[in-house]
Amino acid sequence: MTLNTDVPPLCPPSHADGRLWLWCDQQAALEANPQTHLVQLGQEHLPVIHASGVGRLLAANAAEDALRPLSARQWLKLNEGVLHQTHMLERLAELGYWVTAQQQAFERVITNDLREPVARLVGHVDALAVGFGTMLYPQPWVVEVKAVSPQHYEAWHDEDTLKADALGLCYWHQLHTYLGLAKVKEGVLILKNKVSGQWRCVPVGFKQSHWRLALQAIKNSVMEGPS
Repeated sequence: MTLNTDVPPLCPPSHADGRLWLWCDQQAALEANPQTHLVQLGQEHLPVIHASGVGRLLAANAAEDALRPLSARQWLKLNEGVLHQTHMLERLAELGYWVTAQQQAFERVITNDLREPVARLVGHVDALAVGFGTMLYPQPWVVEVKAVSPQHYEAWHDEDTLKADALGLCYWHQLHTYLGLAKVKEGVLILKNKVSGQWRCVPVGFKQSHWRLALQAIKNSVMEGPS
């Protein structure tokens, strides 16, 4: 996967490819039945861990921080990010990418060793998109957009440089959690320079071993509670 350029290469969807149409049919059915993502009866009371907080939780084992509601400052930052996200997704569509499932909700119930539900891991992906990677076997990629400072934009070029930075590592954990929740093998973090408007893609692949470790760490943090 080499998508670290300012403008990622486009692999146009082939209308003749039955696999792509099969995925689109499945996605249409998913969007037409949003109740598939509703919490099961009796699980509304479970503590909620957001995918965006998984990085902080794993870094500091901070269950209390992961469960705390967003502050006013965080909400303002989130609203600013939505504007950049909307612009980037529109740009991808203009370039010919098939962008769908915007703000699609995914959820997984975390259970203890007795298979009793103890928490809900939830996330809303910015979008799923077809057009990244090879179109021999077209698959949707999870798209996560981050508007970043010029310093971070210059520093983050690939997975290694992203994970070498504390904030970048949190973004990596967030996208990887989305991959696990959505059961998608590939994702792309789109970094947009908030000052210049330049953007680049950092691909992230799903790693089953890390997903298992993350789920175990989440379960332990919820069951042990804040230290």
